[in-house]
Amino acid sequence: MTPAAIIALIRDIAIATALGFLVYRIYTDGQNAVKVADLKALQKQLDTNTQTVARWSQEASHAQTQRIQDLATIHDAIAAHSQPIVVLRDRQTNSSSVSSAAAGANGQSAACRGADAGPRTDTVDTRPDISAFETKYEGFLADCRAAIASWPH
Repeated sequence: MTPAAIIALIRDIAIATALGFLVYRIYTDGQNAVKVADLKALQKQLDTNTQTVARWSQEASHAQTQRIQDLATIHDAIAAHSQPIVVLRDRQTNSSSVSSAAAGANGQSAACRGADAGPRTDTVDTRPDISAFETKYEGFLADCRAAIASWPH
């Protein structure tokens, strides 16, 4: 072998090696290489997310339990009100009790058209309406408190 052939052979081997290294480098850089550190960081993030979601779920569960207790307390408090709340209804006055004709000059008194019925006796118990009002709006407030309590913190 001549020295020129040996130099040409070394040159060809160096070119083939460089070309092979270049192809290998392009292949390994082009793919998505997943490293162990990346997997550990991803697993840690997933664990943190799982714990956060579990905490939110627990907060929502506690809020719902508190809402049920609030509603029971509200219903018990409203049911404990047994005294009626009595109001008198407006009724029209008896206009016939007032005379319409003036007394005459001859000394006769004015004619009366009937007696007034006296004080009002038609009463209405408004306790059921007030209890329904309290139940409705205290229930709304309990729902609002539960929604605020279950909101993720």
